[in-house]
Amino acid sequence: MGRKPGIEDSEAKKKLLKRNGAFLKGEREKAGRTQQHLSIAIGLTTAQYVSNIERGISPASPEYLRTFRALTGINKTYLISVLKENYGKYLIGELTPL
Repeated sequence: MGRKPGIEDSEAKKKLLKRNGAFLKGEREKAGRTQQHLSIAIGLTTAQYVSNIERGISPASPEYLRTFRALTGINKTYLISVLKENYGKYLIGELTPL
């Protein structure tokens, strides 16, 4: 069985952020939206924040996820289930690299 990563386990956290970012990017692209569309909807002037989330550099904030759902039309239950599954795998140390 995998071990439970701690806050200091930056490799596991990087995997989690990258996995979630790749998922969000794929869903954004399926919806035909650009990083700039999402940035403008959030009230930002550049797409850097969205890029950082999608590359796994920054975590997605609740505000970002609410705006993401509104802009892409993704089902709330589906979004939560994927993010929750990734987090569960992170907690038990079973999150594999992309």
